[in-house]
Amino acid sequence: YDFAGVVRWFAERADVVLLFFDPDKPGTTGETLSILLKSLSGMDHKLLIVLNKADQFEKIHDFARAYGSLCWNLSKVIP
Repeated sequence: YDFAGVVRWFAERADVVLLFFDPDKPGTTGETLSILLKSLSGMDHKLLIVLNKADQFEKIHDFARAYGSLCWNLSKVIP
């Protein structure tokens, strides 16, 4: 099925689009970046990005590394 089309369909009807990332795997796949770029373009006012389970970091260094990695990957598709 047309995954990008389905994501766009739901996003158009939603008030908020929550995008959750796990701190253990803050990287994004090529498919995720493609969906963000194609399906959610023009809807950035609805997009809220959540770093899930942030309270589980043992050290601030771990949080900074995960946050930096997430920001780096998202900077490729979110202006």
